[in-house]
Amino acid sequence: MLHFRSALVAKIFMMVTIFTIDGLSQNTDSLAGFDSIFYSFKKSVTVEFDRFQTQNDSIFLEFLHKNWIEYQLLQDTVKQMIKPKVQPRIAQNLLDEKTPPDKLKGTQDKQMHVLFKDTVSEKKLLDINAARSFFEFFGEINDLPVTAANPESPVIDNNTIITFYKSYLSDTTLRIISDRLKIIADDIKLNDFGFFILTLKASRVVFREINKSLLFTWVNLIRNGLDVRIGYAQNKVYLLLACDYPVRNAGYVFISGVKYNLYRFPGQEPPSGLSTYPYSWPGISTPIKMAIRKFPEFRTKRIIKVYSWDNNKISINLNKFLIDYLNEFSVTSLKFYFNTPVSGAALTSLDNTLLPLLKGKSEVQRVNLLLSFIQESFPYKDDMEQFGHEKYMFCDEALYYPFTDCEDRAILLAQLIKRYTGSEVIGLEYPNHVSVGVKFTIPIKGDPIQYKNSKYFICDPTYMGAQAGMEMKEMKGVKPEVILIDN
Repeated sequence: MLHFRSALVAKIFMMVTIFTIDGLSQNTDSLAGFDSIFYSFKKSVTVEFDRFQTQNDSIFLEFLHKNWIEYQLLQDTVKQMIKPKVQPRIAQNLLDEKTPPDKLKGTQDKQMHVLFKDTVSEKKLLDINAARSFFEFFGEINDLPVTAANPESPVIDNNTIITFYKSYLSDTTLRIISDRLKIIADDIKLNDFGFFILTLKASRVVFREINKSLLFTWVNLIRNGLDVRIGYAQNKVYLLLACDYPVRNAGYVFISGVKYNLYRFPGQEPPSGLSTYPYSWPGISTPIKMAIRKFPEFRTKRIIKVYSWDNNKISINLNKFLIDYLNEFSVTSLKFYFNTPVSGAALTSLDNTLLPLLKGKSEVQRVNLLLSFIQESFPYKDDMEQFGHEKYMFCDEALYYPFTDCEDRAILLAQLIKRYTGSEVIGLEYPNHVSVGVKFTIPIKGDPIQYKNSKYFICDPTYMGAQAGMEMKEMKGVKPEVILIDN
């Protein structure tokens, strides 16, 4: 976000470094003027940024006055795995050691919900005398100034959209709100998509009308360097998002080779087509980055999940605010989930139980213990039964929801193997199944996948009772697609 502003901040840093190094050889008197010099430079940078934005706004408004084009919405082909209704189990005679029959039964987990009151982090509140409105963002209570009432528009067309853009530029309060949202996003460490969700939720407090809410979201995002478009059809406006990962959508259009996904706002029915502008924002405009390298710093609404397997018990702390936030993501790429880490709170809980159990064990013994943990303590149910649609889960979601299926288990297992063994891991996507491949330091017996001159042995967290190297008979001879894990 704010790529141009980031470049200017880097410029400031460079100047500070130059001034500081130069000043090391100066006496205290000669350094006294540093604050004055730096203030003047910072002011010039701010003026430069404002001039840059004003120029882009002027050019963009000219674009918006030109012809808009009607696009037909295209539909993605939804990939649907045909998954087993019951968790597959390994035949007893395939195990290296005798395994009691009761060990092959999954153990239902117990769930306890415990809410702890956390200290509210200090916020930079606006003038207490100013009119303010408040909204909650996954446990964060945020304040915004109240803007003047905006009358509803009886007709939605390109002229209505242009009028809103102009009113945004002339409304100081709306621009203050935009700045406030950027401060909030930076404060809790949101990525681009998180900033989009923040803006969208805040806009519903600022505007009662959905059309105005979506228009504000559009303006705020494009002026922060994100590639978003607005379209209209049947007196409604719609958001079109360019994302760096494929997402579940209500349709999409291609404009200048870029795929724009229709965001379906709750209550909106997707149109068969819509009108939008074919021109790009003249400034920096990049696709919305979906990747989560670090989780937002939300307050904690603690959920404790208790798992039991093979005479072991583990209590895992999860943050319900984070779970709700993750549910906003609708990425349809398994690579995205395989490369998203486990939250710090969950990892701490896992470490407390798993590290003592893994101590002194070999690499393959560690992997087998992790396989046993997931196979036996996570009840199985496919997504269609649990959610009514295909849903890939983040690791924290797999730990939270009452049921998981093959890809959710594989995503979690891959992260656990990387953490507790340090082994190289890849995801394996079959036509109707997802598993994990592990490159062991010392090759083991079993079923390997050859990838880039290395052998990765099947480790299947869905195949009940299977140890490292054991592959379902239905998958034998089927070449999976390899999913690289680089986080």
